[in-house]
Amino acid sequence: MHVAFGIEDPRQRLVFSRTPALNPSFAIAEVVWIIAGRRDAAFLQPWNNHLAEFTGDDSKLHGAYGYRLRRHLGFDQLRNAADALRNKPMQRQIVLQIWDSRVDAPLRDGSARSEDIPCNVFSCVKVVNGRLEWLQLMRSNDLILGLPYNIFQWTMLQEILAGWLGLELGSYNQVSDSLHIYERDIHTFAMSDVRSSSISSSDLRLPMEHSEQVFAVLAAAIEVIGLSTDPDTVLAQLRLTSLPIDYEDLLRVMVVERLRRLGSGVLASRVTGEIRDAALQYSVMNWNTRFKGESWQ
Repeated sequence: MHVAFGIEDPRQRLVFSRTPALNPSFAIAEVVWIIAGRRDAAFLQPWNNHLAEFTGDDSKLHGAYGYRLRRHLGFDQLRNAADALRNKPMQRQIVLQIWDSRVDAPLRDGSARSEDIPCNVFSCVKVVNGRLEWLQLMRSNDLILGLPYNIFQWTMLQEILAGWLGLELGSYNQVSDSLHIYERDIHTFAMSDVRSSSISSSDLRLPMEHSEQVFAVLAAAIEVIGLSTDPDTVLAQLRLTSLPIDYEDLLRVMVVERLRRLGSGVLASRVTGEIRDAALQYSVMNWNTRFKGESWQ
């Protein structure tokens, strides 16, 4: 109960110690989906075969974080936060609201209103000494299934918003009111003794309008890749999509995963070798070790 931790360098956001490994393609897809303000399950389904087990079978996800942040309240909370902090950096009133009691609070009999009630409640964002500090509050947090992806999601949003404001990154801090492991997962997952020295060197900060354009291009490419059944069409997205250099690595991760799923392990291995960011490349390799002997070669 009431667990708090902080990450000094939020760019080191990839968890390597979980076995089986984190799926970096799904982590990236979620961030792109959040930035787009979307709530459709279809965008995420090609990257996570088990999505419906956690969110239900609805085509639109009730608790979609991006939709909550950018559309649900009738205004774009991310853009509003950026404008407010740009005009008054010292203020302490920025709260990004995800939880909405009107649609999320349980019914009087205690039953849930949806299978997809947000675990994240809100984010507090502040500027301190020219750095963007982030506090994430979670009402419920699965240590194995959720936390590695939550760290990736919110530190990415922290870096994106820092770019919109032209700021350096401060620390990422999180409070989990309930941090837990389900009994069903105790013997399925473990913490690996292997430690990686791979460090992320990418910088994803961009001015607001440029950032929005880049994520729109990235989202379109990911949709094409996710629906493609031809390896050549998947590979072509690397040539046809123009992105800043550090964003090209994100697209390569998506290409690798789709090629693996299509049984093109040799091509997937080649593209993995082209990923420049050491931590991201290691995460892809770590994820794909579980598929040795299947389609990954």
